[in-house]
Amino acid sequence: MNFSQTKTLIERTQSEKFRQVLRIIERTKNANVPILILGETGTGKELIARLIHSKSRQNRIFVDINCSAVPESLLESEFFGHKKGAFTGANQTKIGLIEQAHNGTLFLDEIGYMSLEAQAILLKAIETKSFRRVGGLDEIKSEFRLICATNVDIINSDVFRKDLLYRIGVIKIELPPLRERKEDIPYLVDYYVKKFAFDFQRKPPEISQSVIAQLINYDWPGNIRELKNVICQALLMSNGKVENVLLKERKANEIKLDELMETEENEISEILDLNQLERAAILKALILKHWRQKDAAKLLNITPRALNHKIASHKITNPNWRTNK
Repeated sequence: MNFSQTKTLIERTQSEKFRQVLRIIERTKNANVPILILGETGTGKELIARLIHSKSRQNRIFVDINCSAVPESLLESEFFGHKKGAFTGANQTKIGLIEQAHNGTLFLDEIGYMSLEAQAILLKAIETKSFRRVGGLDEIKSEFRLICATNVDIINSDVFRKDLLYRIGVIKIELPPLRERKEDIPYLVDYYVKKFAFDFQRKPPEISQSVIAQLINYDWPGNIRELKNVICQALLMSNGKVENVLLKERKANEIKLDELMETEENEISEILDLNQLERAAILKALILKHWRQKDAAKLLNITPRALNHKIASHKITNPNWRTNK
């Protein structure tokens, strides 16, 4: 999706909550202050970051870093770069991502997942906008617009440094979940139906108002990303019956996650027992919260202890289990 499409999609909003987000962006576009974007998974945090960049530093570089994906052992080298010979395997000098962002925008996505050690490494560079390459002695300056994003509540977290929070969150933008901007669902459906029809070289199907009403009544825990995926999968599976598949696709996401997508349209069961429903709900909450049990328990409105009991009773396992204990 190019910027003009993104801008059109965002600015067509009918939601007053989302219009407030756009007003904040307009008021702060010329102020070189750090912005922290908060919101659930799938609410469009990166799109908003790119919109801010386009309004403040258009035609400059946009460097995005997924903080949760950078191994801690490589963090300094990735962020600050390194000199040739600084360590085994450093066969040439490398320019770090912060240096690359000079005169542009540095977007730190998923910053809430950084360890305390990584936060300490990053703090000085953000505060002074200067650093040294690994193995180097020269102080390097990099002037950039800083934007950070997270789906984690770092404001009330006891594992996120307050001094770092104050430096990255001069302006805070909270993106509303899709369930709080349901008036935008019809135009989002229209946009993605046309987009994927074009991508798949098909004629855009008509979606009835009754189907739109049912999509509006769903809470979309995966937000716009979930809606987008549902429409994409529905068009691929439809064989001319997009509306039927779209509704069953929504039901699959609501009841059995994407496990039902492996079945044919006419094989999707209309009746599931309560045990299946509970297991599916727990799985979905865990997936949405990246397998962090405390967050999943909060989403399900039960205690972590109760969730642990249900996880054991349903024999739910994950080899890369993460907790917030």
